[in-house]
Amino acid sequence: MSSGILVFSEIIEGKLASVTTELLGCGRKLATELGQGLSAVLAGSGVSSFTQEIISYGADKVYLTEDPLLADYQTETYLSVMEKVIKQADPNCPFQSDGRRP
Repeated sequence: MSSGILVFSEIIEGKLASVTTELLGCGRKLATELGQGLSAVLAGSGVSSFTQEIISYGADKVYLTEDPLLADYQTETYLSVMEKVIKQADPNCPFQSDGRRP
């Protein structure tokens, strides 16, 4: 069973990206309206110090994956991380596989 909202967190030039804080704000509002939790994914190398900041922007939980292989963005590596987190978190999906709302 699906639960909650999941946001991908991005670190740019050593700071939490503004798009991440915007998504966390929107995600928090939606999660509250739905009576569900808000989680965030944080992947990278040396990024654990951002978990409390992400929580301060409204996340209830942070899925943290730290690995030196994540120091530089590589689509396949990050995709693998996201697949694992999505399977674990099982977030809500308001769309069917064809893009339509159920």
